[in-house]
Amino acid sequence: MSSDGTLRIWHLATHQQLYEFDAPGEAVSAIAYHPHPSHHELAAGFANGRLRVFDVPSTTLLQVRG
Repeated sequence: MSSDGTLRIWHLATHQQLYEFDAPGEAVSAIAYHPHPSHHELAAGFANGRLRVFDVPSTTLLQVRG
């Protein structure tokens, strides 16, 4: 989690960045990952109360609440 408006997923063994999700002007305060067999989703909660849900492989924003 970062305060630069991005959320990044890294490969633990290689230390290479795999994905980057944008949330300009927001600081991530919580994350949750859902590895469903047919789709992988990442939910991010922000300090301002907003929730964003992303599709991991495409890094597409699926939903915004708050």
